[in-house]
Amino acid sequence: LYTTRYDDEPPAPVKGLKVVKVEDGRRLVWEANTEPDLCYYRIFHNGIRIGSTITTEFVDSGPDRYKGEQYEVIAVDQSGNARKPGRQAASQ
Repeated sequence: LYTTRYDDEPPAPVKGLKVVKVEDGRRLVWEANTEPDLCYYRIFHNGIRIGSTITTEFVDSGPDRYKGEQYEVIAVDQSGNARKPGRQAASQ
């Protein structure tokens, strides 16, 4: 049972991704997606999914946080749609 209307379109790409070194890792921040059926964001580091969040920030404190500099955030809607990784990436 869906609480919203199902669709096949993934949310728009995330904009404004910034990565900053912090004491305990790297802090990612980005602009909020304004689509009404947004569910959460997936976070990727060097092409590997490292987490998810419902907020517009994430701290990568994992063991590989200083290996490589490519981060990507992908919005996921309530129908489970998401763009494929590799369309937008940011480095520090």
